[in-house]
Amino acid sequence: GGRRFQCNFCGGMSECPTFYFAHIRADGRRADSEERPELSRGSVELVATKDYMVRPPMVVTHFFLIDASAYAVESGATACACAAIASVLDSIQGGDSTRIGIATFDAHLNFFSMKPGKQATMLVMPDSSDPYCPAPSALVVNLRENRDSIAELLEAIPGMFTQPQPAESIGGAALFGALQVLKGCGGKITMFLASVPNTGMMAVKARPQGVKSGDRDPQKILQCGDPSWTRLGQQCADYQVAVDLFLLSRHYMDIATLSEVVHRTGGSLYEYDGFTPELDQGQLENDLRWNMVRPQGMEAVMRVRCSAGLSVEEYGGAIYQRTLTDVDLAAIDSDKAILVKFKHEEKLSDTQNAFFQAALLYTNTSGQRRIRVHTIAVPCTNVLGTLYRAAELDTQIFWMARKAAEALPGATLAGVREQVTGQCVDILYAYRRYCATSTSSGQLILPEALKLLP
Repeated sequence: GGRRFQCNFCGGMSECPTFYFAHIRADGRRADSEERPELSRGSVELVATKDYMVRPPMVVTHFFLIDASAYAVESGATACACAAIASVLDSIQGGDSTRIGIATFDAHLNFFSMKPGKQATMLVMPDSSDPYCPAPSALVVNLRENRDSIAELLEAIPGMFTQPQPAESIGGAALFGALQVLKGCGGKITMFLASVPNTGMMAVKARPQGVKSGDRDPQKILQCGDPSWTRLGQQCADYQVAVDLFLLSRHYMDIATLSEVVHRTGGSLYEYDGFTPELDQGQLENDLRWNMVRPQGMEAVMRVRCSAGLSVEEYGGAIYQRTLTDVDLAAIDSDKAILVKFKHEEKLSDTQNAFFQAALLYTNTSGQRRIRVHTIAVPCTNVLGTLYRAAELDTQIFWMARKAAEALPGATLAGVREQVTGQCVDILYAYRRYCATSTSSGQLILPEALKLLP
């Protein structure tokens, strides 16, 4: 009569709260099912209560790190980065509460303290082995109140470093210093890097270049060369700090190492091969603007649930996991995809549906804590041919490509190729053996939904 309900995931029965009660219609549905989105829609978004908050929702905070080393200044990367940031100041989301911080680095880390109507003050951090933040609250300022001061600083920065600059770059120490600024409030670090960090904390050691490797040689160049970058990425994720990295260089950049901090925090990496200001300035500004205006969220936690008889085996993507059940995302946006692999543990009835649900708790750019829930019901079958007819080719290829990319660092090209080929052969062999037994043995039979499988 509507006083009890059954969970479609675990099958358990629960009492319906009095305030939520509604009578059941003749067709077995609640009388108010069409009026309640959570009962009639596959995707809903709810405003989270204080029970889902361990602290007040984050304020949108961006901290820009600009490479001002000798190569960056000479190549024009410093000026391009400043111009790109200035061009998107009015596009940054977050409203009147948005906060901005700016720092440059060469052989030292240079913070800038800004106040409305006053010239910015440079605070030099000479210690590159153990950098610290002198005054975090003074280094991130309200964008609306300091709009003119920020624009003037960005215009002045390229001229501050016209004198011969040191060749050293403390990019790793600068990133750690930026984390110290944001660790109390969270936010996003956008770093413009023109040369490999070669000194100070987390200096990236040069690796042999130009050495050709064969199919049977381990691809060690694709492995992270310094685990401290992985640890820094984990620290950033713990403090809800995302990292976006713009690589503005004409020379080799150890992307396998530098990308670790991006991958762990749900950030984005942009690489401009053979960076030339005249050719790449427009693209840089477009990329940065989209980075700021695209639909996005902060300090997110995601959990995926499924029906009894199934379980989540693993997650894939630019994620960080503290536990086996939850996915932590310092940042999430419309350009990201998260893969989830399910494991079939028990027999499922072909007369019932299997249910999958992804719930994302996040803070939007308006400072509101929300819960976005996607739920889907899929039919079960014990007929293998039906399963092949409903196969999703794009998902299959995406998963295989992702697993191949994850396996390649440290492995061999031949080994990964054999692995992918073996997966394709197993899929097609099972179809031929169990779904196309009436055809001649010499005839090539492919399932309609997977004809384009590699």
